[in-house]
Amino acid sequence: MKLHTDKKLYIEFSDFLSAGWKEDTLKKANLRNGSNWQMVKNPTDQRKPMVAYDSLIDAHKEKIQAWLRKINGCTHDSTTRCECGNPYEYVAKEPIRKMVQKDFKAEAFFVQYKYIGTSGDSKGLPDKNTIEKYTTEASYLNMLVTVQANIKELVKQALNLTVDSFYKHVADILNAEIEQGNITSKFPTSYRRLSPKIDEYKKGGYATLIHKSFGNSSAAKICDEVSESLIISMISHENQYDDVYVAHQYNRWASTNGYKTIDPATVGVWRRKKDGYVKSNREGREPFNNSIRRKVIRQRPTQPTYLWESDDNHLDWWFRGDKANEYRKIKGIMVTDSFNDYVLGWAMTAGEMPGEIVKLSYLNAIYHVHELVNDGNWYLPHEVKTDQWNIKQLRPFYQNIAHYYDTPVGSKNRGWLENFFGHKDWERSLKIGNNNYTGHNITAKKRGVNMEAVKANKVNWPHISEAGTKMEEAVQRLRLMPRNYDEQNKSRQQEWLEAWNAMPADKKITISEEQMLLKFGFRHKWENRITDQGIRPTIAGKTYNYSVPPEYYLQNNGKKIEIIYDPYNMNRVLVTDNEGLRFIANSVTKVAGCMADMQDGGRTFLNKILEEAKADTTLVTNAAAKRQAVLLENRIDADTILRLGASVPKEIKHYAEEVYQLPESSNQPLLPEEDIEEFDLYKMISDR
Repeated sequence: MKLHTDKKLYIEFSDFLSAGWKEDTLKKANLRNGSNWQMVKNPTDQRKPMVAYDSLIDAHKEKIQAWLRKINGCTHDSTTRCECGNPYEYVAKEPIRKMVQKDFKAEAFFVQYKYIGTSGDSKGLPDKNTIEKYTTEASYLNMLVTVQANIKELVKQALNLTVDSFYKHVADILNAEIEQGNITSKFPTSYRRLSPKIDEYKKGGYATLIHKSFGNSSAAKICDEVSESLIISMISHENQYDDVYVAHQYNRWASTNGYKTIDPATVGVWRRKKDGYVKSNREGREPFNNSIRRKVIRQRPTQPTYLWESDDNHLDWWFRGDKANEYRKIKGIMVTDSFNDYVLGWAMTAGEMPGEIVKLSYLNAIYHVHELVNDGNWYLPHEVKTDQWNIKQLRPFYQNIAHYYDTPVGSKNRGWLENFFGHKDWERSLKIGNNNYTGHNITAKKRGVNMEAVKANKVNWPHISEAGTKMEEAVQRLRLMPRNYDEQNKSRQQEWLEAWNAMPADKKITISEEQMLLKFGFRHKWENRITDQGIRPTIAGKTYNYSVPPEYYLQNNGKKIEIIYDPYNMNRVLVTDNEGLRFIANSVTKVAGCMADMQDGGRTFLNKILEEAKADTTLVTNAAAKRQAVLLENRIDADTILRLGASVPKEIKHYAEEVYQLPESSNQPLLPEEDIEEFDLYKMISDR
């Protein structure tokens, strides 16, 4: 919204959008450019035209006015005549409003302000609302002080206003702020009362705005905590200002507020004296946590599976790529049991790291426990800790497998895994048998490897395709090497297994195979259907065949379902429609296509499949016969009803339903055996 060179008021494209017009409507109006929609090019963006306000129809003007009342926070009722929605008033006052910038230093002053109450105790300003009001008043006074010093440049030239018009607009704006409760009711609005207030503010600063009921009858009554709060806040600033600068800025404030000046050495004394208070804001949360915050001396979990941790690690290896002079590194995701830093699972990537790779590392971990314990069960951890990486996606996964709560950002003391990455055993596992180890530190003195020799041997580095094998070998070394590489010590795997075997059964969290797939399985992105060929999903470019258990087949044939699969074992999947249907489907077993190939029980297996299919046929036939018997007993002919539309009395309908629901007196088919259609072998697909 602006006054153009022709002195007319124009509504800008962005204003129409904010007021509720659709962009397509504006573009069509631009093509017409009629008498009620007179447009000119916007000098700042000629792609977005402006519309002359006076050319708009009354309904459009009212819509603009309603929008302006809303953004101006108008609280007048419909009977009150106000200028809150007047676009000409808005254009005149908006540049003045934009000159007012919130004074955050003033806000800090009022937040920290202290005075001695009547009972002798130290008090602050009563509430946030009072602080906001004083801060807003200071912001307006800052603007007026600036204007007073540059009135010709800012008012006459930039705003194209006379001084009287400027202060009239300021008075209107301030009165509106008082009505909306943004400043105190006693704040002056007229130029006659504003002028002495500006002079007082220039001399006394922020304190002149505080009412005498809050201890501001004189500067002498301001508590010493004010100056202390100010110096500590200045030292705490995140820009880490030097002592000389802080002393200079503090003295400017002190000289106008009746306090003694200080030298840079005094600032240094305060900075060191209050290090515990200033470090968090001055240097950040992490330095504060590492050097100041009290440390909790933690005890490791007393049993396996009590706490699992996961974290990523840029592994200190180089690999050859497919191109000349192409060298690559990998990132590993490790899952450890904090009982003794035993590596349970891992996953790695040579490229981008999606959230799924973290799930894969946990799946690898529960597989390792499943195989290590070797009792047929699947086990969950009690608690999981990890960092904040991709937490929005992964938080539901963590919460679904164990007790979990978010670790604070920047925390270096959430558990033991990060320290384990710096352990000698970790370094040894990466070094042993590898000529591509790059060292664990950027300085040559502490790398732990001769980099000249490493680089000279680059033609013999393993290819990136071997990274998985190298990773698996390193993990196995970590699991099986004696702790600290001392033959007197047990390996971490031995320690873990012994503790597991001695662990009370009620402390072990077991889950079923179905639960395991639900928690750790990967959802296939495409829908599938149950068909007469079973379930045939294509996963990662490969088609798999899964059979449907007989008890689920007939009532769900043709239904859309979702597949949850386990990439480590594709011989079974979890099938669900997310509405109550859920079962495990196993891979089909192919049936020989000719009699000569039916060996080792092949004919027996075929007979079993034929019996299942025959049972399906019998079930369908019996259900149809039972329905027909119910209708005959109640003298109902479905064909007649279909043709003539005869209605069925309620009593007969209820009786029919009761008869239909009665249990059958015999398991024999209701129709003679010879009337049941024989199952045709050649209608059945052979690879079941």
